[in-house]
Amino acid sequence: MSKFEQTVDQEKSFYLNNGKVLNSLRALYDEIHHMPDVVFFHHVTPERNDFASWVKEVIGDKTLAGKIAKAGTPIVLKETLAGIFEKTAKPVATKAKAETKTAAPAKETKAAAKPKTTTKKKA
Repeated sequence: MSKFEQTVDQEKSFYLNNGKVLNSLRALYDEIHHMPDVVFFHHVTPERNDFASWVKEVIGDKTLAGKIAKAGTPIVLKETLAGIFEKTAKPVATKAKAETKTAAPAKETKAAAKPKTTTKKKA
């Protein structure tokens, strides 16, 4: 399980101002799709970004926190988090597809590639 899927202890959970409690980055990703703008903008202002602070301090990912800090709208935050969760949700290639990708075409030899030409000598 990746750190993005792990849940945190209740005392480290993120408490939205509408009373909802988020205990993982996955929970934030799921909630952002339904979060009213008034709730989002309570936590994201020109002075602070509570989501970025939580990711940095609790989840422990400074790089992701930096990206989230730049997300000034719910749409940008959705896109930022989708980059994480859509990568991990991609289906695995089937065996038939994998074999097709790895099978190399037969190579022609030099002799087969060049047709032989013969010349007749005049008598």
